[in-house]
This record gives sequence, C-alpha cells and structure tokens, in this order.
Amino acid sequence: MEFVRSNLALHAALINGVPQFAVGEEELPFYREYVPRATKFLNDHQAELRRFENIAQMSNFITRVTRATIDNYVLHAPEQLNDPLIEDLLIDLLQRFMLKS
Repeated sequence: MEFVRSNLALHAALINGVPQFAVGEEELPFYREYVPRATKFLNDHQAELRRFENIAQMSNFITRVTRATIDNYVLHAPEQLNDPLIEDLLIDLLQRFMLKS
C-alpha cells in the first residue's frame, strides 16, 4: 500500500491505460519472486494457520486479493488509501482468513 500511495496518479494511469496483457507480463517477475517467499514464510508458520491443502495456491490467492483491493481503492477511492483504517481492515481480513480461530 505504501508503494501505491507514493504515486496514486501513476498507478491509476497504469491500471486504466496499459492493456492488461502487458501488465500481466510485467507482473510475472513479481509473482515469481514474491509468491515463493510468501509461501516459505507461511510454510514456516503453518502451526498458526488454518489447514490449507496447497499453501502456494493460498499464498498466490491472498497476494491477488490484496492487489485487487488496493487497485480498486486507487481507481474508486484513492483518498481513502491514506486512512490507516483501510490497511488495518485489509490486514484483519487476511488474518481472519489465514489464522486458526
């Protein structure tokens, strides 16, 4: 979120102006690097998590949910990204999804 907040106008322009196939190609290195790191972290903390059949798939899913949520705010309510509550709510949502109750 901090990265996106640093240049909301550019992020919105990229979402709106760059064909999705081009963005998808540019995002591949990010997903190739980030998802395995996140998956390793989640595997290391599996005792704290709900049981998931496929940790890598779950890691990819939460990465995409987070990205989609932030992108939606950029396009439809960018001023709210400066509200710490939005970040707290997103973290709470992800924790409730991933952690044992």
